[in-house]
Amino acid sequence: MDHLEPLGLDTPLDAVVFAPTSIVAIEATETKKTAFEQLASEAVTRSGIRFDTLIVHADRCIVQANTVVIPVTTHDGAVVTKDVRGTSVPRQTPLLTGTRHLIVKHVDLNATSVPFRDETHRNRTRKSFACECAMYRERTNAPGANGGDSGNWATPFVYLTEGDWEADQFTVVMDDVGRPRPGAVSKAREDAAVHEAANLLEKEMTTIFPNDDLHEKNVAVVSLGEVSQEILTKSTMNQTTSVMMTNTATNLQNEAAKEFGVSGEKPAGAGDESNTQRLPGTCGFPRAVAAVQWLASFHAHWWRGLPDSPAVPADTWSRGGYWTLEKRAVDVNEAMDATWAGLLDAFENDPSPEFAAESKRVAQQLRKVCGDDFGKRLRLSAPALARTAQRSEWGTPHDENGGATLVHGDFKAANIVFRRKTKPGTVKPGSKTGEEYFEDDDDQGDETETDSTGGGNGAGAVGSPTVIDWQWTGPGCCAHDLAFFLTTSVSEFSLAKTDLVIEAYHQRLVNDLGCRGDAGRAAASAYSLGRLHRNLTVTYGDYARYLVGDVWRGVTPESLRKNHNRTNFGAHRRSIPHLLFCAEKGWRGLNECERGEPGDDPETDPDAPPPKRDADTPPLRRGPNAKLVAEILGVCVFLADTAGDIIRGVAESGQLGCVLDKSLPEGGEGDKNGKETKSVSKRQKNAPAEPPIAAASDPQTQADRRAERLICETLRQRFGGVVSVFGEEQLEGGLVGSGAANRDGSVDAADNSLKMTEAALHLAEEFVKDWEILLPQELEVGPRREKELRDANGEKLGKHAACAESDVTVWVDPLDGTREFVEGPEFWHGVTVLIGIAVRGVPVAGVIHQPFVGVDGKPPQTMLDVLQTRADAKAALAAEGWRPKPKTKNPESPDLETFPAGSFGTGRTLWGAPGIGVISHPGRDLMRGTPVPKPTRADVKNLVVCTTRSHQTPFVEGAVYNLHPHSVIRTGGAGGKTCLLLDGKADVWVFPAQGTKRWDTCACEALLSANRGGWLVRATNGGAYKYGSQTAKTPKNADGLLAASDKELYPWMVTKWPWLNEAGGERLGPRDPGLEKE
Repeated sequence: MDHLEPLGLDTPLDAVVFAPTSIVAIEATETKKTAFEQLASEAVTRSGIRFDTLIVHADRCIVQANTVVIPVTTHDGAVVTKDVRGTSVPRQTPLLTGTRHLIVKHVDLNATSVPFRDETHRNRTRKSFACECAMYRERTNAPGANGGDSGNWATPFVYLTEGDWEADQFTVVMDDVGRPRPGAVSKAREDAAVHEAANLLEKEMTTIFPNDDLHEKNVAVVSLGEVSQEILTKSTMNQTTSVMMTNTATNLQNEAAKEFGVSGEKPAGAGDESNTQRLPGTCGFPRAVAAVQWLASFHAHWWRGLPDSPAVPADTWSRGGYWTLEKRAVDVNEAMDATWAGLLDAFENDPSPEFAAESKRVAQQLRKVCGDDFGKRLRLSAPALARTAQRSEWGTPHDENGGATLVHGDFKAANIVFRRKTKPGTVKPGSKTGEEYFEDDDDQGDETETDSTGGGNGAGAVGSPTVIDWQWTGPGCCAHDLAFFLTTSVSEFSLAKTDLVIEAYHQRLVNDLGCRGDAGRAAASAYSLGRLHRNLTVTYGDYARYLVGDVWRGVTPESLRKNHNRTNFGAHRRSIPHLLFCAEKGWRGLNECERGEPGDDPETDPDAPPPKRDADTPPLRRGPNAKLVAEILGVCVFLADTAGDIIRGVAESGQLGCVLDKSLPEGGEGDKNGKETKSVSKRQKNAPAEPPIAAASDPQTQADRRAERLICETLRQRFGGVVSVFGEEQLEGGLVGSGAANRDGSVDAADNSLKMTEAALHLAEEFVKDWEILLPQELEVGPRREKELRDANGEKLGKHAACAESDVTVWVDPLDGTREFVEGPEFWHGVTVLIGIAVRGVPVAGVIHQPFVGVDGKPPQTMLDVLQTRADAKAALAAEGWRPKPKTKNPESPDLETFPAGSFGTGRTLWGAPGIGVISHPGRDLMRGTPVPKPTRADVKNLVVCTTRSHQTPFVEGAVYNLHPHSVIRTGGAGGKTCLLLDGKADVWVFPAQGTKRWDTCACEALLSANRGGWLVRATNGGAYKYGSQTAKTPKNADGLLAASDKELYPWMVTKWPWLNEAGGERLGPRDPGLEKE
């Protein structure tokens, strides 16, 4: 090229050098090389880094579907010398200083070579990169001179972070922490710079572009969709975003023999790995220990629930990790059965004569440990396994010190970078740019702790690594990261020493938490090594669900051998020992959940309540009542979602059907004195206009009746022998049988298509497992009594015969907030479906479905858009003199009262029980459930009170303002108010008057109690309402109620309303025994 000149003192600043030895440089066109350089140059310039020279190491570039990762080196400032008069004199050979080794990562969602499956896939990808930018941005703003590259858990120092959850392009400029630390050995750096500057003068340098020329050419930012297929197919570059770690298979195998020599003294009991050939891309024992110690410091920093716990960065995932069930729900299907059977068959029939015998032994071992039905068991238990893993994040009502922290989400060897040690004299004489000096050369070894502090001779333990790729970060249990690392990223030698690795992690975690004051020391004491192992066991089982559901599809002995050196594959896809480790650990996790966790002994189980002296002590889990409640709850979750479909369908049609006022005497057309009254049923065509629906004090629509028939009939048919089911409409005399005529002669739709099939019912019964339920022991049946009841009632009641004396009741409000439903969509956020389950009069499980809100608790945007369109149409008509008629059961204009199908989305369902907590999932999408967060401590000086919208009286208003609230939310529906408490939008629900009934509050109290001991009590004395079958005769909550999600708020309420003590003295919650008054 004629315009190229050697680099000299008069060379224009910001020259861009493209490394000439790369495959990309050889195979790519001139335009594509310029595009890489243009992208890197502009990104580094925007980051505020001044440079005279920028070298693009294209041989280490990574090109993926929508991502390019470009390693670069920048130099700044030609060194000059001064003569005796102090005049600056340029040196004959330029010496470049201010060297930085950087990584430029750019993502363009609009320039992908692989199309997105759908908009959900695109949004999920956007969210992952927004999450990564959020974490880098948070660490860049961290206090300290070194920013993110400081402390016990280092991330790359980031100079530029561009992009958030609304962006389509993301750019990050960060330190290349895999290369030797600039300035670690001053002499070596200076020598390298001299060689590099000299080599730039050689004629072999091919491409030098002044920055001004780049701008004159107006080269666009690289569009990855334009990169030729030749680059993607012929390039030998490692296809992983972890460009910082470039160990070859040979180097990794050679390093196995050197690790302990480099790292110094081995931990006690570690053994010798020098004779073990390490799987490429995995961490040997010293690196594994260093990695988990970094992880422990990271988890301790983000530990939740401490007074100084930092806020979770915005744009991170609501739950960390990429293989959690809500992100991988599509994997849970009957294909899991076939995947496991196929894996066994592949090892049983390995076609390779050389490896057939070994593969057959592996198949026999898998069958012996896991059995032939392991895939099916994982499929049926997948939701419960995921929730049990979630439970370890937040603890349980009896032990709230769970392992909740912020998880990396993809903590594997490919994302863990150990900075290489700098050695003088490693630059080869024939080097063009000094690259051999800077590469991840195993002859240099890992930087040790003494090297990183600037002194010492390299002796000591492996230095702390730096971790990259934060695309799946979010709240989670610390065991999530640790289990993932141990199953995917440690050598076979380290695999046999996992207990030592776990102990190293726990010791660092305890030490770091202990530095956080009294609260940190208490958290460290509560999160024992035994609890960590317990959480790991469950997490292994949950991870096995992901492996069988997706990763192990197509895995065969031949694929393991073929992928042996593919370092970006998990070790369990490349190594038989790792595959066996994952299968055995997964089976153990599932088995211990199904048949008994290792800590089920009440003396050691952290979930166990204080033991009671009773010869017939009920089991902590998996008791007869727990099993029955689990099955009922699973069916109720499915039924609540279906009831929501009915309600939304009625709302979309604009036809509320025969609207009855249940406050009128049954039979309908006369009042209590026998005088004729106006009915709110449909009028004849020429009759006077019907009265507004709001005139009905207790309205009922076809949605109420249809939803109750569906729910109650299904439950009675399935559990009628041992369960009493009570529905609002039937108890109040407002319900006729399916197909029968209502008061005005109309007949509701039968909804036969919505009824659950036998297969669907069986699947629903398996949705919640008995091992998840932690019923109070006084509500369970002891082993001795269980045997007696089964012997007496086995033939009559079948598998639930032991529950015959437990008085299990289900209270159903098919449409709570009917008044709001008929008054219009502006009030529909308070409409809910309520199903509560009680044992011996105590609410233990519940379901609340909100048909007209999204997973965030707000109306869906589609609904808001339709409402706005309808409001605009009414405003235009009003400008022409139109006036709306009083609202009636029939829409005055379909264009103004109906909604397009799908306007309301699928709603949101909240459900829970003791031991599970409260789970929230989008309607009809049960696999994507997430736990409702622990309630925040109520601020009594800024209290937010929710109360009735339609039953305001001076007494109720006085009770509300007696609390001196900061704000008051007036809304309809008991379920709607409970959701406000669970969402943290209100602190307390105040309604000290008649108006609610048992079907309104059973589910509400169950969910408040399940979510960390929230409470609902009588407003007169603090007593608890009973929900046994006998209360069906008088279901009114005659004493009013008070409720809150924060159990610590109850003692403060006693100071305001002292009479709350009358039912049991000072206590922490409504169902605690408390202290008897003197």
